[in-house]
Amino acid sequence: MIITTVFDKYNNTELGNDKLIATEFAKPKQNSDTNFLSTKETFNYFLKEYKENLNFLDNNLKLQALLMIIAFLLVLRNSDKLSFFSNEVPLRWLHLFVPILLIYLWLKFGFLLDNLIEGRIEAVELVKNTEMNSENSATIKTLFSDAGFIDGWMLSFIDTTTTNYSGIDGNSKASSRFFLIATLGLFISTGHACILAITIIGFRRYTRLKYKYWLTGYYLVPLVPLSLLLASHLQFVYGGKNDPAIPIFTFISTWPMVFFLTWVSVKIDEKLNPISINNLRRKRVMIHPGPLLNSNGTKNELRSIALIGDSLSTSFHVDSNFKMLISIWKDWGASWFVNKLGSTNNIRSVYERIGEWTHFVAYQHACATAKIDGKIKRNFKDIITDTWHFSDQINEVLIGKFPEIVIIWIGHNALNWKEHEEKTFKELSKTFISSYEAQLERLVAGGLNSNQKCVIYVFGLINFESFFKARLEAENMKKKNSDLYPYLEKDYQYFVSMKPEFRLKMIELSRLYNTELEKLCDEIQKKISNTKVKLVYSNALARINLDTADNLNNKDAWHPSKKGHQKIAEAASKEIVKSFSFLEWDAH
Repeated sequence: MIITTVFDKYNNTELGNDKLIATEFAKPKQNSDTNFLSTKETFNYFLKEYKENLNFLDNNLKLQALLMIIAFLLVLRNSDKLSFFSNEVPLRWLHLFVPILLIYLWLKFGFLLDNLIEGRIEAVELVKNTEMNSENSATIKTLFSDAGFIDGWMLSFIDTTTTNYSGIDGNSKASSRFFLIATLGLFISTGHACILAITIIGFRRYTRLKYKYWLTGYYLVPLVPLSLLLASHLQFVYGGKNDPAIPIFTFISTWPMVFFLTWVSVKIDEKLNPISINNLRRKRVMIHPGPLLNSNGTKNELRSIALIGDSLSTSFHVDSNFKMLISIWKDWGASWFVNKLGSTNNIRSVYERIGEWTHFVAYQHACATAKIDGKIKRNFKDIITDTWHFSDQINEVLIGKFPEIVIIWIGHNALNWKEHEEKTFKELSKTFISSYEAQLERLVAGGLNSNQKCVIYVFGLINFESFFKARLEAENMKKKNSDLYPYLEKDYQYFVSMKPEFRLKMIELSRLYNTELEKLCDEIQKKISNTKVKLVYSNALARINLDTADNLNNKDAWHPSKKGHQKIAEAASKEIVKSFSFLEWDAH
């Protein structure tokens, strides 16, 4: 060791210790052997501790790198178990322990880095205080060189124009700062991304709580490691008075990696474990409290009914853009299907009517702008507007226990024929039925696999001949009073085919769709006639008379009003009750 050689020279020379210390250190204070040995021991202590911490730091970085590799493998997993010396280790535990160990190593890394920086500064200050000549000072500084992160840190953030703590030429300061931030920052970012991503992925893959608690936990649990990481950075910057460049770079670069890892895990799990993906989907649930007892006085089983639909099955209506966005997200619990108990909107929904018969849970999957699709990917707009198409809603139904009654009333958005006027109605109908059939067969297969009695209702599209009579009345009322139906014309921005000159063809197309839907349901029902699943096409909602303006919403004259929802609820309930005998429901 150079420092030991320097001090040994002082001890062994014939000139004597006192004279050498006066020559080499020029200290004005005491120059005794005790003082000299004290200085030597201090240097040796600093150097030994520094080298030990460097070794700890090196091992820490290697362990972090190993855990990052394990984290990547967890993302790319092809099973839920890991073979280890002829033993199978459940991967769910690795999803828990890998983030914990990475957090521990990260916190330990912070302490080591801070100690190395402070130790190196103190060693250089000790050299300055002993007033060693420039040659020995430079030699001793090289003893603390690691040719790595600490050298880069000292040069980039500690060295000043008056003090050179690193012993490195300051001409390379700019490039060293860039490479340090790029390398160390990316390493730290990758570790942080693994912590957050594996926490999120593990919770999604292996946690099965009740939905309302599950989804809340999915978003809240990652906040725990995130809080620890943010606190550690704040402590390092402000508590340790360190430069914030790398923490800022780390914060910015962590998130793209988190999103990438979670995205990759979703792509993998879509095939390996699709239920964990579907659990991310919203599920709007309401449980009706009774009656809890059946006619025999025994406890009633909890029944289940689900609705797949579009905006006509919600309380959505055209309004200002901001209000529509809020409505899409919030206004699902006040329609002909479900109406929250105690609500003041006076809609006696299916939820309330069937609740008089039995104890059940209602799943509301319907949403505004939902389309009949052949399993299209939700785009960014769909995410912002909380839009879930036909295939998405079926995915939601297939997540858990299959409902005993599934109601489908969707397809109205496929009637905007003017957007596809280059196609014939036959072509439009073929596309519509083909997409509808693909999703309906998925749903029927889910019912068959449930091995329980269940009924799937396909309701025909609404009576548009009646609807346009009500719409015409609303238009005439608006001509007399422009304050009425303020968003009536805005409807045409979303649905051109509703304009008066295009309505007859829209009525024609809706009838064609209903005819083809009935044929489709009859064909599928014949195939499953000897099973526990029953598929029913019903024109109950296609026969409803909505020919007066008071059946339409007073804002857009498009979506149902409270009175319109009431009529739809009455017709749907009468149809649904018919399935009770097939399901062997002992309705109270």
